[in-house]
Amino acid sequence: MKVVLRRRIDNVEVAVLSTADADQAGGIALLWERAWKANPSPSELQDGARKVAEEIRQIDPARKALVVARNQCDTIGFCRIAVDSEDSSLWWIKGLAVRRNYRCRGIGTALLHAAAGYAREKCGEVVRSTSDPWNTASIRCHEKAGFANDGEFVAEDGDSKVGFSLRLGTKTQENRDEQ
Repeated sequence: MKVVLRRRIDNVEVAVLSTADADQAGGIALLWERAWKANPSPSELQDGARKVAEEIRQIDPARKALVVARNQCDTIGFCRIAVDSEDSSLWWIKGLAVRRNYRCRGIGTALLHAAAGYAREKCGEVVRSTSDPWNTASIRCHEKAGFANDGEFVAEDGDSKVGFSLRLGTKTQENRDEQ
């Protein structure tokens, strides 16, 4: 699945990675580490790149996807989505990050739309996500992408979170086979 974003930024491509795209791991790891750590060390970035490359090589497309936004050769955003381990109609956003200098331009929303579209293609009915309550940019991004704000809750680890859900137009296996 390939989606091209032409709304606010020219030359930004949003695409689902395949197992052959392990070379994208460095850019994703850089975004991932910087999203959760202000100044990751070179060894943390190398370790992160190795882990992401291995994840990309072992992706089971029926259960998981990494969606990236690229501006020419640079990875400027990513979204990880995976099916729930117990309910195949439920998919979870497992991470969303956009480079600081590309935020507020619709890229996060486009990544969420592409991830939800992927889940729908796999017969998903609902996509869920969480964010920290202080992360107003993430909350706004989810809401702009059409996610319902399900309110604040305390996660199993004791952290406060905000939950989001998006109901997908269902696409049954029979409908997919007809196409």
